[in-house]
Amino acid sequence: MRKELRKELVTQLERQLKDSLPNFSRSKEGPLPSGSRLYSWKFSDEATLYLILIIPNRAMDDRFTVEFCWSRKHSFPYKLLPAISLEDPSKDEFCFRLPLLWHPSGPVEFWWQIAHPVEITSAGFQIEPIDKAQKNIPSFVSEVISRINNDALPFFKRVLGQ
Repeated sequence: MRKELRKELVTQLERQLKDSLPNFSRSKEGPLPSGSRLYSWKFSDEATLYLILIIPNRAMDDRFTVEFCWSRKHSFPYKLLPAISLEDPSKDEFCFRLPLLWHPSGPVEFWWQIAHPVEITSAGFQIEPIDKAQKNIPSFVSEVISRINNDALPFFKRVLGQ
C-alpha cells in the first residue's frame, strides 16, 4: 500500500477504535506480516482478543483486511493460520478473517480495496490518485468497526461464554 494511504488508514482505524471500541489497544506482540498492525483486548479473565490490520507491503496494492484471534493463554497466537471455517471455534487459540462471519460458506479472501486501477495501457495500469483514494478510507473503516460491533463481538460473547 502506498505510504500516504497506509498512514491515513491506520490513523482512521485507531481513531474509530478509540471512539467505538476503546478496550482495544496497540500491541507489540508478534511477529506480524510486514506493515500490519496488532491490537489487543483482555476480553475476560478467560481470553484475550487480537485484531490484526493486514496491509500488503507492496507499493501499489492499496487494500487491507482484518483478522481476529483469541487466546485463552493471553498471548498472541502468531503461529496460527486463519481458519477457513467457524465450525469448531471452541479451541484455546483461534484465528479467522473478519469477513468469514458474513461469508460462512467457505474460505473467503475478502479485502477492502481502497484504490482501483483507473486505466490499463500498454505500459501497465494507472491507479487512482492518492487524494481520491483517501476519500474511501473513512467509510471502509466505519464498515469494519460496524462489522466488529454487529458480527464479531456477539460471536466472541457466544463462543467465549460472556
